[in-house]
Amino acid sequence: MRAFQEVHRRFVTVMEEVATISADDMKALKTTGKLEYAATFKEEAIPDFGPTSVEAEPGCAVVPLGVGPPVTAACVGAAFGEAAPLGGEVQFMAGSENVGAYLTWAQGVSRGGVVLVGDIYGFALPQTRSFADMLAQNGFTVMVPDFFAGQPWQPGADTSDPAFGTWAAQWAEPRTDGLLQEAARYLESECSESKVGVLGFCWGGKVAVRCATMPQGPAGPQWAACTSLYATRVEDLLMDLQEEAKAPLMSVWGEDDEHIPKETLEKFNEACCKAPKCTFLNRVYPGAGHGFAHKGGDTEVAQQARAACVQWLQMQFAADAAAPAEEGGAAAAAPPAAPDDLLGAVAAASPDI
Repeated sequence: MRAFQEVHRRFVTVMEEVATISADDMKALKTTGKLEYAATFKEEAIPDFGPTSVEAEPGCAVVPLGVGPPVTAACVGAAFGEAAPLGGEVQFMAGSENVGAYLTWAQGVSRGGVVLVGDIYGFALPQTRSFADMLAQNGFTVMVPDFFAGQPWQPGADTSDPAFGTWAAQWAEPRTDGLLQEAARYLESECSESKVGVLGFCWGGKVAVRCATMPQGPAGPQWAACTSLYATRVEDLLMDLQEEAKAPLMSVWGEDDEHIPKETLEKFNEACCKAPKCTFLNRVYPGAGHGFAHKGGDTEVAQQARAACVQWLQMQFAADAAAPAEEGGAAAAAPPAAPDDLLGAVAAASPDI
């Protein structure tokens, strides 16, 4: 049973854990009706992902670089930023502030809600809304709040300009955290989503990493999954990540990202490996630059990263719904069901999934 719990606790080592399940553990799994779930991990063919560019510490596995699972039309990026949006704008209150947001509803049966935190160019960026729509087509209700109160950094403006620091200082953590919490509450109360995750790009990628270290439960949102894409300026979060991370975290990076030094990736990976309570997955895509997943059009690597984000959210939301009891606690009432698309195709929007 310990081995089965480890499968849940740390996805990145799932194949190693299941492959080495002892006869006694296997008997326990069979007795409790959980053998089928564990066997799903063991028997699925593992794609040939090739070598990883960020090595794990001894005893800590990092899922290798991936070509990603087969993608659906919803993940293909030719129309990113060009297609008519599927959602619309709403407003919600965060303290005394009336906050605008883009909201796009899940197509088919919803898997849960996602707060999408965009880059410095704001919630109205067409590529950001297209990414939200892509998630909606794959079964998630997505809210993209206006974190910059209608004053995003303008595309083309130089971020090395001292004015950028002045602009960025307006959006300090207390305000951002308040908006995150209220956005999650909106998805729960107004959209009837019982599980909520967070996904962010660049500036928002750092926010998503920080969400993994936030208190989970009454003191803050219970994030079902955190997904960070090419997070910038994360160096000040590494200690918190190592010591405080609790929510599942996937991080997507471009190997040729000019904004993120390779040394930062190595230190980030090291911090994840040392985080005892953090389920994590780091993916570094060769030849990819900054912003490639939401601004990369229909390139293969952009499609791969989008598909990986969808699959990660699907898996973590399913695991969150059937999380095992903590050690010493009561046993789960029913065996969890493995996601149909585990290590397989990303599901298209459908009421059957």
